[in-house]
Amino acid sequence: RVEFRPSPLEKLSLLLVCCLSVSILFSEGPALTAFKVYQLLVTILFASVFMRCYGIKACLEGIFLGSAVLCAADAVAALVAPSMVFGLGEFGSLRFRGDLIAQTGVVGTLALVLLLSSDRKRSPLAVTAGIALFGSVLLFSLMRTSYLAFVAFLLLAIWKAPEIKLLRRVARWGVLVLPLVMVGGALAQLEEYRAAESIWTLSDRVGLWAYLVDTMWTKSPWFGLGYFSASRIYGPEYNELLGTAHSVFIEILSGGGIVSFAIFLLVWVLLLFYAFRLLRGRLTPTSFAVIGLLVVTSSFVFIGGELEADPAALTFWILVASVPLLCQQQEKKEAISRSKPALATGQHPLPHGI
Repeated sequence: RVEFRPSPLEKLSLLLVCCLSVSILFSEGPALTAFKVYQLLVTILFASVFMRCYGIKACLEGIFLGSAVLCAADAVAALVAPSMVFGLGEFGSLRFRGDLIAQTGVVGTLALVLLLSSDRKRSPLAVTAGIALFGSVLLFSLMRTSYLAFVAFLLLAIWKAPEIKLLRRVARWGVLVLPLVMVGGALAQLEEYRAAESIWTLSDRVGLWAYLVDTMWTKSPWFGLGYFSASRIYGPEYNELLGTAHSVFIEILSGGGIVSFAIFLLVWVLLLFYAFRLLRGRLTPTSFAVIGLLVVTSSFVFIGGELEADPAALTFWILVASVPLLCQQQEKKEAISRSKPALATGQHPLPHGI
């Protein structure tokens, strides 16, 4: 049995599920909305209970192993069943996206972040093979969001990384090599597969977001048009090739309305508040890995992805359960370290009268 005392973050998350449940009444696809809300509830509760049963380190190891297996599955499918992982790009060329297994850019980034952040002893051969596999999956995904997320992680590592030699070495070399790669024409080669001008419109996502929000605002502003079903019904009216909201924020706003969106924003504000408190202290490999995962999953949640049944989504809810606990542990360690000098000199660690 697990003593389950939800943190403020988890209470807000469960309140979000309740508000999204109301959108079933306004949905034109109520069965789909009800299923996705139920799926979201299961994902949140699973992440919270699993973290309490096995601990934060076991969660991180599970995310790493899961991402590694999915990277290997994508790579094997690229050789034996290309139709499962390759799809048409913007210019009709094939892209290694991993649609029917797992998004290559997402799982490649998650696996790399956790491999580089781990202080667990692994053989040099295993580490080299892991970097080669995960890096290749990420590179050939041509997913610009993943590229930016991984660069942000490297910058975070240069600023706040703990004493992990591999992480510091890769971060320094990565930041040094990146400008050379850009100057060497890598961006020009990328334009053969991805339209450069689509960066400013986020591949037409900006227009889609405006259309979905305008439709929601006109028809049902408070509780939306049905979580997950709104974008599937009204999105194709704008661009039939997009199909989804391509942003968790817009998914919740258009499907759950202003009420659900406000609660989801509170979840993010509180999560970032806890994260900044962690950053103020001395980061351990575990807390740094959690912050690194938060950086990359923020990118995936903002542009694309889901809040359930998705590697980035499950990672996000494990972070929601883990970050408050890490803050409590950090505060206890700091309180103990402050009290030790006072006890050594025979002084009371707290002011008189308290």
